[in-house]
Amino acid sequence: MGSMGSASNVRDDPSAIHLDGRLGEHGDPATRPEAANPAVAVGRNSILLVGGTLVARVSAFLAAIVAVRLLAQEAFAVVVLAQATVAYLSVELDFGLTTAGMRAVAQGATSLRRAIGAILLIRVAVAIVGLVATAAAARLLGIQSEAFAVLMVFAVATAIAGLDLSWILQGLQRMGLRAFVVAGTALLNLFLLVALLAVWRDPLAVAVGYLVATVVVVATSAVLVLRAYGVPALPSPSFVRVLVLGAIPLGLGSVLAQVYYNFDILMLGAIRSLSEVAIYGAIYKIVLGLLMLAGTYGVVCLPAYAAAHAESEQAFRRILQRNVRLLSSFIVPVVILGTLAAESLVVFFFGDAYRLGGLPLAILLWSVALSFVSSTLAYALAAAGHGWHLTWATGAGAVVNVVTNLLLIPSLGMIGAAWATVAAELAVLLVVWRASRRFAVSGLSRHLLLLIPPAAAMIGVSLLLAPWSRGIGAGIGLMVFLLLAVAIGVWTPDDRRLLRSVAVQLLPKRSAG
Repeated sequence: MGSMGSASNVRDDPSAIHLDGRLGEHGDPATRPEAANPAVAVGRNSILLVGGTLVARVSAFLAAIVAVRLLAQEAFAVVVLAQATVAYLSVELDFGLTTAGMRAVAQGATSLRRAIGAILLIRVAVAIVGLVATAAAARLLGIQSEAFAVLMVFAVATAIAGLDLSWILQGLQRMGLRAFVVAGTALLNLFLLVALLAVWRDPLAVAVGYLVATVVVVATSAVLVLRAYGVPALPSPSFVRVLVLGAIPLGLGSVLAQVYYNFDILMLGAIRSLSEVAIYGAIYKIVLGLLMLAGTYGVVCLPAYAAAHAESEQAFRRILQRNVRLLSSFIVPVVILGTLAAESLVVFFFGDAYRLGGLPLAILLWSVALSFVSSTLAYALAAAGHGWHLTWATGAGAVVNVVTNLLLIPSLGMIGAAWATVAAELAVLLVVWRASRRFAVSGLSRHLLLLIPPAAAMIGVSLLLAPWSRGIGAGIGLMVFLLLAVAIGVWTPDDRRLLRSVAVQLLPKRSAG
């Protein structure tokens, strides 16, 4: 996280960590510096990690544009299908372990070295089994040699990415190295992709670039973490058991979430043309970037949620409600602008051959708005020890997604897939909203209703001015949204004070002399 503000942060000083990896005098969450003002700590951490994620998503999106422009649609479809397949391996490698480990570290419940050792031990075993299972399944399905090679290179890179150790610093609310890993992998991958595709117009070039970038960045972060905290220690069987039991509901939730994030692409690949797979996969890069920001913010907040919940239910409720207010008021205008400009965005980024992606993109963007709220509530529930609610929520989303995809894709193709994603996200939101009613719902219903007038005014102004100038209309519409939101009290005085405090913390400090 870095030292920001007048008070130094003990977590930025390796000497504050004992030789066994435990936090020193600040091992108790209630005595940590962030506990004095967890909201400001969350704000600083959010800017660091969300900033790193934003760089990563922009880089990944630019990489997608490069691949779309330089590869034929059928070749790009091979990349899309391979990435959708190895996403399941990625989930199996994590299976909630990162979240469970961060929660334990944030609450001072375990040794850092033992936490690292436990998670590495489990992930190496899962990686070996997962790679063998992926190869066997691909052969049984009769995947052709070229596509098989692309799939397996992506799978190996995904297994290596699972060995990343920078997650431990998220549990300590030190986000600098984590932001470096997230952004560095994507930036290096973009550089390698451009270099490789310039001389090798093949989908395998995309996979090789990602593999090399992953190896370099994960190895670098491992060296930095191990130098600061020492080599991993052999965990006790009891701790492994506790870690696994805490991770199971989160892992099941992640697996089920992958169903409604990837089932549509895999089904399109099974019954529709590769051209449609390529178009849908390309526009989903835009949606995925926004979804990653929502998930990243939830992960950033998880240690603060855990600490606040340990302090009092009132503190937990306060930070959760504030986060939902700020996130929902941010994503609504973004989604509105994206919906109005969907077709133009698709043509601008991917070319006229991808124009048919405009309508499904406009639909998919509304799943992002739902996800921003549901992911915030879901991570709060996980931090409070209610991980099974997340499992039920993602299970509901997976069932809705599979059923609606089976019903809609055969006749509607990507349009049906987009509506199925919206339906799945709505199901998830309804479940976590109900599960969170004790903590958040009472004060949030009014806030979400307050967003309707400024959103309606923004849509009206943007559409009214669109024939004259879409860009100017969108800009004026956004200004109308912000002014009306302030006028009717969408942001509370507490929200505004928090934003000012975070801004002050991030400003460079002048030396006393």
